[in-house]
Amino acid sequence: MSVSFYSGTAGALRSWLVLAFLMGLVGCSSMVTPEMKRLPDRVELTSVPFFRGNAYQSGPMVLASMLANQQVQTTPGLLDKPLQLPGAEDRLEQNMQKVAREYGFMVYPLDGQLQDLLTQVSAGYPVMLRFA
Repeated sequence: MSVSFYSGTAGALRSWLVLAFLMGLVGCSSMVTPEMKRLPDRVELTSVPFFRGNAYQSGPMVLASMLANQQVQTTPGLLDKPLQLPGAEDRLEQNMQKVAREYGFMVYPLDGQLQDLLTQVSAGYPVMLRFA
């Protein structure tokens, strides 16, 4: 007497779905590079201040957080005029880079890889993200 957990077409379909799911998990686990495995599991940057504001103020809020993290005494409101806000939202990215350079900081883009972002954060550097 044999015992079968799956019988007929429905059982075969379930078997294939389970196999496909497991293969998907294996594929996802292989995406973690050796460099990412060396990074810490958890990092908290407690020195980066948070500024609350309105929707259009996200640029000044983020820039103020980045500058304040480097001991620059500023607030989002103080950055509105140098960023030419409101009114120059279409040039916000360029204006943020210009203002950061005026404070003596270098702005450089990271590659679009998660590993690059995690490497910077695990080294203790806050990272500004732009969603397009």
